[in-house]
Amino acid sequence: MLKRIKVLVFFLLLSAIGAIWYFTRPEPLVAPEISRYAAEWPLPHHDYGNTRSNPDSAISATTVFNLQPLWCFTLPAGASAGGLTGNPIIQGGRIYCRDGQSNVYALALDSGELLWKKEYQQAASGSGGLGVARNLVYVCVGDNGVAALDLKGREKWSVQLTDKPGVAINSQPIEYDGQVYVAASAPRSGNGSTPEGFGSIYTLDCKNGEIKWSYNIGEEAMPKSNLPWSSGEFGLFPAIDSAGGSIFWPTNLSGPWPSQAPIADKNVPAWLFQQRIAAFNHVSGQMLWLQSLRNQDYLNLDLKEPPVITAIGNRSIILAAGQGGRVYAVEMNSGRPIWEVAVGEHQNDELNSPPRTTIQVQPGSGGGVASPMACRDGVLYVPVVNQAGRINPGRSETAVLDPSQSSGELLAIDIRYGKILWRQTFDSAVRGGATIMGDLVFTATYAGRIYAFNRNSGEKMWEHQTDGNISGWPAAAGKTIVFPVEKSEVGPVLAAFSLP
Repeated sequence: MLKRIKVLVFFLLLSAIGAIWYFTRPEPLVAPEISRYAAEWPLPHHDYGNTRSNPDSAISATTVFNLQPLWCFTLPAGASAGGLTGNPIIQGGRIYCRDGQSNVYALALDSGELLWKKEYQQAASGSGGLGVARNLVYVCVGDNGVAALDLKGREKWSVQLTDKPGVAINSQPIEYDGQVYVAASAPRSGNGSTPEGFGSIYTLDCKNGEIKWSYNIGEEAMPKSNLPWSSGEFGLFPAIDSAGGSIFWPTNLSGPWPSQAPIADKNVPAWLFQQRIAAFNHVSGQMLWLQSLRNQDYLNLDLKEPPVITAIGNRSIILAAGQGGRVYAVEMNSGRPIWEVAVGEHQNDELNSPPRTTIQVQPGSGGGVASPMACRDGVLYVPVVNQAGRINPGRSETAVLDPSQSSGELLAIDIRYGKILWRQTFDSAVRGGATIMGDLVFTATYAGRIYAFNRNSGEKMWEHQTDGNISGWPAAAGKTIVFPVEKSEVGPVLAAFSLP
């Protein structure tokens, strides 16, 4: 009898220890569904390194000719004013998206059936979007709010990042290690004389929305510079080293404006713009390094597209690009530059002082690399917009804002040396990003034409003309790829294409 009691006590203690371990064990750095749905599109740009590469796709050079329209989801009346923002997310056979009125939709990937929606009807001037992790949907609401919904669309928490007018969340929420990262632009009323004139990163607790840490660009720029910076912003997306825990964010500083002059250093041009990448510790927010990629850029062109994490051999690198029409490679551990290559058309873009007369420049403010890149097997695929602008002596620019007047390119670049391997040209701006499906790379033009090219040779394998414009980026899973399309008569839609 005593022996049975000892055995029972032993198993009770073992169960108690197991229960304590289960309920107190640390959460994994990467949310389980990000790993579970890695063959789908679990993050805005597929993975934390923003490679936009889905190697498990059934769509390939041998099957793509069978790709056909599958379904088309039109946003309800009243929600179309703001279009679709951010990149759709695909997890567990569901596709999640947000419109410009902050409304959230969950659809069945195989049919386009609306499973649920959450209406906010709050206009958002920033790009925003949503993310899905740890059984929650994190969504930007209006210009300065973030909310978390459960997987049935019921709100669990919501927060306002700031009460400053004119702030706009301009990055899609991304969760890592229990924290949700977003970036917001500076208040419209702000100026570079105070930190309020600069953009900020906010890091939120995924369980309740509490702000864990924030970082304002002005905290770094103002004390270390003799210049009265006009403003500063973060890029649209960060990249995260999911193994090491560092987060990498493009940053941009501009100024001084014509009414401002250098305070101390007379050798500094009266106009200066810096395109930079900053590395942060994801837990504390401590800046690990800051690398300037281009100084004295009079055209004020932002480095804002998602940086890509990849490797050359055993050396981890970051690839970055933006409106300046240049691609940069830097070492991930230090930010040390490796190479730089110009892409697209360039004209008078080396200015570091006002021109004497009005001149044409390329890229203009709507050109350069204006949508996300993709990377796999040592090759970076870069979408380019060739759009000119005009600069006058007062530094006001009149850009060719109509995308129909622009042309585009898609380039393949060897990441070891920055060498261009092949180039495709288009009569319309390429704003549909680059997306890798198996041995293919997809892109789309503003004119609404979707293309698939052989990744290695650049040979065109498939194309399809939609009946709208495309300036958003697709998500892809299995045998299906889904593009956002803006139709003039009905507004924004999601258009799915699939193999039989």
